[in-house]
Amino acid sequence: MTQHPTNEPGAQVSEGKPAERNGRYDSPRKALSDFSTHVAEVGDYTLHYLEARADAVRSKARHLVLMATLGILGLALSLVFFGKVVALLVNGLAGGMTVLVGQRPWLGNLLTATLILAATAIAGFVVLERVRAKWLRQTAHKYEQKRSRRRSRFGRDLQRP
Repeated sequence: MTQHPTNEPGAQVSEGKPAERNGRYDSPRKALSDFSTHVAEVGDYTLHYLEARADAVRSKARHLVLMATLGILGLALSLVFFGKVVALLVNGLAGGMTVLVGQRPWLGNLLTATLILAATAIAGFVVLERVRAKWLRQTAHKYEQKRSRRRSRFGRDLQRP
């Protein structure tokens, strides 16, 4: 390398091209060329990042669809299994009732259906009452906390009627 006659001391020229000197370029064309190269590189890395993010989203979506499919399949198999178990149980209960009422199948089936219907209604009522009571307790607790906060903040709270 030789020193270029028009450059400042210390600037080196390689094969007749101006060199970078202390972070500055001798030629605006070279600076613009390097700038456009860096912009293109940043653009390429940005596209790479966006493609990787898109692939990650697609992978998560595929995983979600797979898990949902397996869940639905498991639910369907469970329903079939428990449906069969319940059918066998009810059939056996109806057969037992038939024997108890003197070999009258229609009466055994009727008693079994009535028993199952009554048990279902009672269970549903009990569950609904427990849920309603829980909601009532939660609401009362929420308003009691509000009253406590008001008392501590203002020194008083709403008067009860």
